[in-house]
Amino acid sequence: MINYSDKHRVLWATPRRTATRSCMPIQKYFGFKVAGQHELEIPKDKEDYFFVLNTRNPYDRMISIYHLFCINYNLIPNNFNNWIREKLMEETKYPNQTLNYQIFLKNKITKTPDLLIRVENLYSDILKLPFFNDDSDALFDIINDNILTNSYSSGYNYKEYYDQDLADYVYSYLEEDFVYFNYNKDSWKHGTS
Repeated sequence: MINYSDKHRVLWATPRRTATRSCMPIQKYFGFKVAGQHELEIPKDKEDYFFVLNTRNPYDRMISIYHLFCINYNLIPNNFNNWIREKLMEETKYPNQTLNYQIFLKNKITKTPDLLIRVENLYSDILKLPFFNDDSDALFDIINDNILTNSYSSGYNYKEYYDQDLADYVYSYLEEDFVYFNYNKDSWKHGTS
């Protein structure tokens, strides 16, 4: 999803599974408008805006997508190892449905992000937004309800999902994401994001 604020001259992209629901109330508070759901295309008249992009550790994002599509909807396969291998193999068949955000961004957005908001550092990164100088109680409540006590937060223990073989498999498909967004290949070993 890409939202924009003409007042602040900011574009804020929240691709699928990168805290979109957590950020929407903050965007609404600051008067952002929706430019597109998950299309991630920058409107032509806003290409010079400050560009904010949410991102998420690819290991965590794969677990989140798995929970969204398999666990929450009781779809088969219900085994993460099997699902991730099947899903990533589909990448070669359906390249327009890519899970690799860096490739998707390269094809759709030529602008380099001015600020990355990492799901793993959501609160501290949101405070870096150039227009974030409002200390009202209303904004504090929004942050408290949607960031600090986030009911959407995963907190997945990577070691319950990954072993070295599967982590290497995911890395081989999403290496460009790891490199572009500066995520450590061995981050799955640390337990959680």
